[in-house]
Amino acid sequence: MKPTPWRRTLSAVAAGATLCALTLGGIPAAAAGASHLSLVFFSGGYGAHASWETQDAPAGTLRGIELVNPHATGKTYAGATVTGVTGLTMSEITQLSFMIDTNHYMGAGAPRFSVILSDGVVLYPSAGDCFNRPIVKSTGWQTAEFAAGSTPCMIYGSTGGPATWQQWSDTLGNPTIDALYIIQDEGPATAYIAKVSVNGTVAR
Repeated sequence: MKPTPWRRTLSAVAAGATLCALTLGGIPAAAAGASHLSLVFFSGGYGAHASWETQDAPAGTLRGIELVNPHATGKTYAGATVTGVTGLTMSEITQLSFMIDTNHYMGAGAPRFSVILSDGVVLYPSAGDCFNRPIVKSTGWQTAEFAAGSTPCMIYGSTGGPATWQQWSDTLGNPTIDALYIIQDEGPATAYIAKVSVNGTVAR
């Protein structure tokens, strides 16, 4: 599976231009030095939105996150900034995951994390790329784990892939994380995730 061009870059798309990327202009930066994880929701407009919700949650014990993109891939997006990770090196991230409700939307590249690294590389950890640790559609809530365990999900990046989190860290020389986002930019689609977790701490 190869990443499509829109997954390779986060540069802006001019109005009416041919699809090649999605703008992240206006997304708030992750808070440096935060002592806990939290989510700051954002939207690219055109009816897209991200929010906490309670109707779709694993075992009814966690708040889920609803990610809605009502338009075709490339027009808009919704997601959240995950605060509290800016400045950490890749090797300091020992666990990175979210749960996804596979009874709803799960595409090849969204919903996903977008990890902005200090060297300019962007990683795209996506549940749809967990082909080495299969996450099967229409089977309810499952966990996409990208850093911990013996078989974490493979990850594409703006410079290639797939590779594991550790392989990316080794290849890139252990860069720091400038920002961490949750993104839903495929559509029209509604996706549900929960338990966004970094190093065992769940964003709330």
